[in-house]
Amino acid sequence: MNKAKLIFVTLGRRDLSIDDNNEDKPPREKGRYILDNYNTLKHKLSLNILEKFLSNELSKESEQKRLFIFATNQKDPNFNKDDTIFYAKVIEKLLYEKYNKNKNLIIEIIEIKENLEHLDFLYDFLKKTLNNKISIIEKKYEIENVACALKGGIPDVNYSILLYLIFKFKTKLKHFNIMEEKNRKKSYNFYLLNFSNEIWRDIEREKVLEYIESFNYLEIKKNSSNFYVQNLAETAFNLFSFNLDEAKRIREYEIKDIERDFVCEILKYLEQIEEDEKNILRELYFTIWILIQKKHFADALSRLYNFTERIFLFELSKITKEEKKFNDIVRKWDSIIEELIKKYPEIAEKKDNIDVKKYSIPTLSKILSIIKKDESEFLEILKQLEKICKIRNNSIVAHGTTGISEEKLKEQLENTNIIEILKNIEKYYDFNFENSLYTKINNKIKFLYEIK
Repeated sequence: MNKAKLIFVTLGRRDLSIDDNNEDKPPREKGRYILDNYNTLKHKLSLNILEKFLSNELSKESEQKRLFIFATNQKDPNFNKDDTIFYAKVIEKLLYEKYNKNKNLIIEIIEIKENLEHLDFLYDFLKKTLNNKISIIEKKYEIENVACALKGGIPDVNYSILLYLIFKFKTKLKHFNIMEEKNRKKSYNFYLLNFSNEIWRDIEREKVLEYIESFNYLEIKKNSSNFYVQNLAETAFNLFSFNLDEAKRIREYEIKDIERDFVCEILKYLEQIEEDEKNILRELYFTIWILIQKKHFADALSRLYNFTERIFLFELSKITKEEKKFNDIVRKWDSIIEELIKKYPEIAEKKDNIDVKKYSIPTLSKILSIIKKDESEFLEILKQLEKICKIRNNSIVAHGTTGISEEKLKEQLENTNIIEILKNIEKYYDFNFENSLYTKINNKIKFLYEIK
């Protein structure tokens, strides 16, 4: 796609001068006089304040240049003497003659005819007008950079344009101020202002902080202009999705030397997840914790069901000892259950229509409740996880259509808050969320945004 450069300027009464006795006339009268006698007068004209800025911007190489000139053109003769519409038309002619040799310059004059000091109406008008014009440009061109000099004219008009440009183009906008040079009367120069970028950076910082608190890593990646933050957010999202291979791709990105230690820490953490089943359980638990914080209760129940099966298998693997891989326990279930019945005959007793010879979560629960009958802390966790599995089975994420809310969940857990259950699991298995990669990444992003 071809690239385009956009330039925005406003006009005031000093933005066009003529070296004759018409100089002191009001802008509308002077501008009309110059326009009517353009060919005779053009060699006497000067753009004064905008001269150097426009020369600099329009002389730069670009496939397409679009200059927007904002001019006032009120109907009421009692108020329109200082209107700049004819200035704009004269300046349009001058600039086309000087800077359009390659036929890549298009100038548009945007007339402001009313509500010149009503900020709400002005912003609404300019927003609609510019949205329409820019959307047409965006269909044909990639907007490469944007520059504005909003020195002349009415303050409310300038404020409205600047606010629109800041929110539309974010940090792509280059905002210039124009000042009269010291000791050089009527000589003006321009310089870049940073405050518009600082405004956007503050807005971006607040958004990122909000998304960090809600673990919304896709939105962090979308809203951050910091390449390193984008990569960290993508890594956290891939970890949450258990796409560990994708998460490890952070090693491929160009990272500043100062941050390489943290990248190495991330890669070491990711490598260790698959080395031990308990590490996988820990990471699964962390994702459940996040989903509960986000109040995504149905999704949390879905992962809790997976977590329950893996926890039960993990506990059973400690008993069977020779079976460390969960898949092996499932695959060799017949021989394993026979050995367990020999050690714990009560397992074979039929209760609640559970056939222990058939592998299932209720079977695992029954076996563990017998083998670990003296471990009250674990038995409490087991009891709560059993309830969660039943709730999940009747919910929208399994075999039913029942929705899940915080209140419904608490009611079905017999007035127990799901957070309390998670904290019991965290304490029993030493799953400390403060040591999670999510916490480390969140803290690093806050540091990069200097959020204390």
